[in-house]
Amino acid sequence: ALVLAYGVMILRSGVFHSDPHPGNLLAMRDTHMGGESRIALLDFGQVKELSDASRLQYALLVVALAARDDELVVATLKELGLCIENCSPEFEAIA
Repeated sequence: ALVLAYGVMILRSGVFHSDPHPGNLLAMRDTHMGGESRIALLDFGQVKELSDASRLQYALLVVALAARDDELVVATLKELGLCIENCSPEFEAIA
């Protein structure tokens, strides 16, 4: 549920909660939906907004990761300005 929530926030809306530590997460049991568990995000004091270009780059990164396309992952990370450290020798060879 938390991964889905962040996927929607980052990839669809471009606005996301940027302080997701355990104190800002609340596990709840929904008594109206058969006791299903839900997660609530608390304290929206730190929220970030992505440009449309950045949001689309993160979407491309998700696609590249799902496809296991190392070269596209590296290229997309570089376009996003992210550093690649502590990776396997195989991945480092293409980074």
